[in-house]
Amino acid sequence: MKPFIIDCHTHFESIAGAEHYFSLNPNSFVLTMRSAIFTAEHRDWFLELDRQLISKFPNIATIEAIDVSANIPQQLKTIKTDMEERKIVAIKIFLGYQSVYANDAALEPVYKFAAENNLSIIYHTGVLGKSYKNALYKYTTVLPIDEVAAKYPTVNFLASHFDFPKMLDAAGVITKNDNVFTDFSGVLEGDSGPDIINQLTADLRTVRNYYSDIYKYMVFATDYHGPDKLLSEVSAYIDIIRKIFPPAEQSAIFHENALRVFPRLKHFCRY
Repeated sequence: MKPFIIDCHTHFESIAGAEHYFSLNPNSFVLTMRSAIFTAEHRDWFLELDRQLISKFPNIATIEAIDVSANIPQQLKTIKTDMEERKIVAIKIFLGYQSVYANDAALEPVYKFAAENNLSIIYHTGVLGKSYKNALYKYTTVLPIDEVAAKYPTVNFLASHFDFPKMLDAAGVITKNDNVFTDFSGVLEGDSGPDIINQLTADLRTVRNYYSDIYKYMVFATDYHGPDKLLSEVSAYIDIIRKIFPPAEQSAIFHENALRVFPRLKHFCRY
């Protein structure tokens, strides 16, 4: 039997994709967000899709994104207006896809806004998509998050993808701070064979051996994009967690931690 899960990182790109996800995992609540494309057209498309998703599926909430190259105060104003209707629980910052470190001064208004509105911050960290030729890997490091987390202790920060492949290094920053969390979404693709799955399992087990409390800082996430996309894996993530962590720790990762990471989520997720 599959556990109740809160999937903290998806990119639903259609109603059909969401329907497919829930047909496979009906006992779940999902946070979805737009992908790392920052044209106005893509944003408008996502806003319309997001409203349709929220209207159709009671078990979806939204993570909004900030375009660092555009008018940040105006974007924050729009997020404030949409927070309840679109069930916004966090703001995503696409480190690497945009040339900015987590501690860049340009992001200060975002962090202050998050603190004032009980929102969390999610970062892209680690390896970048191969099709994004202008993205720069150096910006994706978790190290500056350490500084930001100390400066904003009332805001929760989540380093998506565990700074893959530097997971062991990232664990030092994550477990040091009570308000920094992670997931290992996006590492597996739909064609990932047993060698990759076994290697990821071994790597995460190594992290847990060094940081036995890492489960307190992890949430479940998949980076699911749709059934016809490479990023379409869900079951393997569930299986890996079950292999590595005992039942009490599994419950924390599958859903309990998410309700701590995203304070606004408890208003929308009942289980």
